[in-house]
Amino acid sequence: MQGFDFVHRTPPKAQRLSVMTQEQEDPVWQAAWTWVQREYDREHFDEAARAEMLTWLRAHPSHREAYDKAARLWLLAGLVPPAAR
Repeated sequence: MQGFDFVHRTPPKAQRLSVMTQEQEDPVWQAAWTWVQREYDREHFDEAARAEMLTWLRAHPSHREAYDKAARLWLLAGLVPPAAR
């Protein structure tokens, strides 16, 4: 398969950047990313916010898909150690 790194199982850098740019411009992705950020702000994410998020998630299957992807990204980013200074 051309354009795929079988050793690392990742697409070429240009392809990854293209996907990232598309996600950044996608309003569903932006909303999902915002919900994930809000959800992890435990101090301000109350039951009303949770109900609003659940309504958004149930509104369309693409919302749940984007949210799941954003949540995985959030968790993965938390596992990456900060850059050495």
